[in-house]
Amino acid sequence: MEYTLRELAELLGCQLVGNPETKVKGVAEIQNASEGDITLLANPKYHKFLKTTKASAIIVGSPVDIGISQLVCREPYVSFGKLLRIFYPEELPASGISDRSKISE
Repeated sequence: MEYTLRELAELLGCQLVGNPETKVKGVAEIQNASEGDITLLANPKYHKFLKTTKASAIIVGSPVDIGISQLVCREPYVSFGKLLRIFYPEELPASGISDRSKISE
């Protein structure tokens, strides 16, 4: 599944800073992100990874002065949770009774 930052900004209700056509293919931690990944930067202790991350985009609470496209969200943790559901939707088992089920006497 692949989205543009423009699509993700609309889905999450965030302001986009940077290239709206940036392609996002996955979600990763800031220190482990690769090109095509989006990551979260909400905790100041992770700012040290900004210079070395290979992420294509970051979710932030306020714009950061760095050359990475950003989704600026009022509640970055909530937006990141929604983003995880977009990329990794919960797969529920099919409803009904399995044709392999048996009832014991």
